[in-house]
Amino acid sequence: MKISYNTLRDWFIIRNRETISAKWLVLCIYLLPITQLISNLLSTTTQLNYYAYPSLFIFFILLYLRPLDKMSFLLLIVFFYYSLLFTNDSLSGRASYMITFTLTCLALITLPKLDVIKLSKEKIDLYFSILCYSIIILFFCTAVLRRDVLAKRAYLEGYIIPHAFAYYMAIFGYYFLMRRKFLLAGIPLIAGCIVGTRTGVMLILLAILSFLLIELKSLKFATIIKISIIGGILIIALFIFSGKARSQLNSVFNSFKGFSYSVEKGDKTSKSYSSNRSLLMAIGIDQIRKDGISISNILGRGPRSSYEFIRKSLTWKIWFHNDFMEIAFSLGIINLIIYLYAIFYYCKKMKSLFFFLFLLIAAFTNGFYFYSSFTLIGVHYLTEITKEKKLVISS
Repeated sequence: MKISYNTLRDWFIIRNRETISAKWLVLCIYLLPITQLISNLLSTTTQLNYYAYPSLFIFFILLYLRPLDKMSFLLLIVFFYYSLLFTNDSLSGRASYMITFTLTCLALITLPKLDVIKLSKEKIDLYFSILCYSIIILFFCTAVLRRDVLAKRAYLEGYIIPHAFAYYMAIFGYYFLMRRKFLLAGIPLIAGCIVGTRTGVMLILLAILSFLLIELKSLKFATIIKISIIGGILIIALFIFSGKARSQLNSVFNSFKGFSYSVEKGDKTSKSYSSNRSLLMAIGIDQIRKDGISISNILGRGPRSSYEFIRKSLTWKIWFHNDFMEIAFSLGIINLIIYLYAIFYYCKKMKSLFFFLFLLIAAFTNGFYFYSSFTLIGVHYLTEITKEKKLVISS
């Protein structure tokens, strides 16, 4: 098979830095889930092995796509400063943490500025179907192999953590709903509910409600019947396969009680309502309040400093499981402002209330930017541009 110059050119950035080949973008979207699988097969335990290297590759692609405007330049400075100058953890750990954060912000800022060429909607459907269903099959196969189907935990554990799996299912389900591929949408939405994470169930319900609100005026009777059937199957699956998850859902409505909890060790009540999220929030806010106007609160305490703080306070090796708390504590108010700016910029440019709510729910209840954020942003971005005429198909 002869490979022409035009064939090779299609795989690279063409025209100018405001244009990207859709094949490149799809490749980048595939990259993080694939490396997660490879990491799991190799039984590696460090996040750097499966996330940081492909993330760094995508990070530099996004930097190349646009001239170094003020925000991109600021993000580059933030990445190197926080990776190199703090010493609270290993350099590889700090670098992995900062690559993840800066890639999330850079994706939110860069993608709305790009034109995508050389790929049809049908091919995007095909590529996303392959990726989505591969994740489903691999997740449930590894969950069964790990015997977590009958485990005491309220949700399943596969080759990726259940929250990340549920995020994937919600965003792919939304993509297929917006493309009116209801059968393709139903399976990931059901799979996300079966896993049983509270955040995942909320995001899946958000995806369904967002689609219904957008399409309500143009829905035909036959379409309503199809959606009703899929919705019924979804509810049945939730109650049959995720009985333990239902008890967790009750705590969602009591989450605000967490702010009244004591910051003392061993507070049992926070676990009942929010799996200790409320207790983590309480001790984090208390420490920020004590430090007041200080370098620690302005510039942060360093990447991964939350792990050390929580270990000393509660003897747990864990982060805050809340993006805004995590960034404010570890990276300071400066980076919190950058993160908030990136969120509002993306959602305003894409005119997407769905993704704004998706990101806020994820960020508040479990975290967003640690959970394959670029893949989620990329899938949503292609969802939006395939709805309109922003997808440029060359002859």
